[in-house]
Amino acid sequence: MSVMAWDSLPAGYPPVVIALSGLFVLCGLGRYIHLRRASIKVVPNYKGLQKELLAVLLAGLHLAALISLITSHATPLFIASAAAAFAASLLIPALSFIEHGRSISPSAILNIYLFASLVLDAVGIAWLRIVTGDRSPSPWRIAVLVVTSVLLVLESQNKRAILREPFQNASTEETAGIFSKTFLVWILPLLRKGDKQLLILDDLFDMHSELSSQLLRSQMLRHWGKRSCYMLLSNAPSGRMPECFQSCC
Repeated sequence: MSVMAWDSLPAGYPPVVIALSGLFVLCGLGRYIHLRRASIKVVPNYKGLQKELLAVLLAGLHLAALISLITSHATPLFIASAAAAFAASLLIPALSFIEHGRSISPSAILNIYLFASLVLDAVGIAWLRIVTGDRSPSPWRIAVLVVTSVLLVLESQNKRAILREPFQNASTEETAGIFSKTFLVWILPLLRKGDKQLLILDDLFDMHSELSSQLLRSQMLRHWGKRSCYMLLSNAPSGRMPECFQSCC
């Protein structure tokens, strides 16, 4: 792809790529730190290996695309955007690995970033084809587009079938991915069943764990205990502390 072809892209294209890559790195690092001490939630499987291989391949393709830009003497701004995309791609294998093993749902951060990158790459290639008439886009960019698409499909798949025993009872909403939640795909089976027959209580999905009666009861008792202790403390004689204040507060 010629330098002129790259210069024909909109001026706002490289800053958007840089901003997207930087935001992904910040959010991805935070998510990685949050999950690194979490327990393993999936049984041994090959799906994680498939995603790892594709993620490493994607990073290699981004590196090849960056080198092709440098050798073709593209403008510094486009080289910077390719460098930012390559830096972000280096985080994908690590984040994909830890999200696959220590989260019960598909990674929202990875899905959003891969989808946004896919849209930007597709728009860039289409723009060059329409505006400059470039019928032979860079093979590296095409390869990045294809691998990103496949990786997005794998990353967005539900993991309920490979969850360990304690986590298989999680609600359908908890195990659904970001796209499934956005477009309410996770609730479609219930709607189809309700369209064919009257629903009974057993047909409904399990409740979200954060809304379980046991969890809500323990939270209510804890807050009520703190409130009671503080009320006793405010009414206690000067210089004396109620015994319950030390035990529950």
